[in-house]
Amino acid sequence: MPLPNLVHPINVTIQKSNKASTVYDADAREPIRVVRREAITISAQVSMRRTSPDPETGGLLSERVAGYLIARVKDLDALSYSPKIGDKITTIGHRSVDLYLSQVEDLAHYPGQNGATLLKIYFEDRRPASDSPSMV
Repeated sequence: MPLPNLVHPINVTIQKSNKASTVYDADAREPIRVVRREAITISAQVSMRRTSPDPETGGLLSERVAGYLIARVKDLDALSYSPKIGDKITTIGHRSVDLYLSQVEDLAHYPGQNGATLLKIYFEDRRPASDSPSMV
């Protein structure tokens, strides 16, 4: 059975986080400064949306950008890349962005493929706690 194709794939540049080189606060056991590795470029299908303030909270939340990427497992394996929560998206197509991976989900389980053939990679514009500077 053929592998699924992406609909209108574009290049997405992602910087992997380097947990081994990240500086941690020994007392609080939290990162002070996250070190990023080299950037890699993957081909993915992108879906972005803006979330509006929630009227139940009085509209106090600011508008956020969130969405997901659909990427082929075969393409990511060829790049030796496995998406991790906290990795940073720096460009989508020709636009510079500041987005962070928040969840990874398996999709498209076909017979004879030994698992998922696509990954759904969620992202948000919020900075993850592991990337925030320490509030000492």
